[in-house]
Amino acid sequence: MGFKIFSVTIFVVTIIAASSRIGIIVDASSTSNTDPHHRRQTSDHGGSLLQQALIDLGGHYFHHGKNEVQGRDATLIAKGTSYLTYFKLAICSAVLYLEPWASNDAVMHSHIISQAQNRYNKTSSIALEISYHKPVRASDFRWATSHFTQKNGHTSPSIQDLIHNFNELYKDVKRGDRYLVEFDPESNGGVSLSLNGILLGSVGKGSPHEKELANAIYSIWFGDQPFFERLKSDLLTPINNY
Repeated sequence: MGFKIFSVTIFVVTIIAASSRIGIIVDASSTSNTDPHHRRQTSDHGGSLLQQALIDLGGHYFHHGKNEVQGRDATLIAKGTSYLTYFKLAICSAVLYLEPWASNDAVMHSHIISQAQNRYNKTSSIALEISYHKPVRASDFRWATSHFTQKNGHTSPSIQDLIHNFNELYKDVKRGDRYLVEFDPESNGGVSLSLNGILLGSVGKGSPHEKELANAIYSIWFGDQPFFERLKSDLLTPINNY
């Protein structure tokens, strides 16, 4: 435990010193979904209530729901939120979207791998949207993905090959950019990564290791050893949608 804290501290200090090389999951002081900035606003545009309601997380706005996942018509709703800061420096805002019936822990290992973990006997589609308040380099995303998937036990050659392919999708992000990480078990579309609404690619499509890959990627935020427990706790805390 002491080594883990030391390692994380060294990493945080290093990335701050390197011109804000932070963002994917850095959180030393996180404002949870009870923050006064976490509120909903109504759009003047038409559409369903899901599309009209907006969540304000540090001035970055998110819809309360999504009408598709990986191009397939589906209803996902916001289940958990987090607005991350480091000594009052805004880092990123994040929202976890799941199917309406799913509990927040649908992103945990047992629920992704085994359909028998819930009364619906199926795995929920997942969308994790992250909006960045600071620039982040692609190399930092690659490091975090490789490091924390391995720390969470995803070390088999087949999964590591897929993680390597996923790492190739990352691009540098600037302030206000958004990544969307999606997994839809019904479409067998693998794990996809989009930047500002543009699909960068999908990995694991049609692979027998598709669910294992999804489990590995989401373990960065929700595994037994996530980068920071506070972010995991925020996103796993249910919110009231209406």
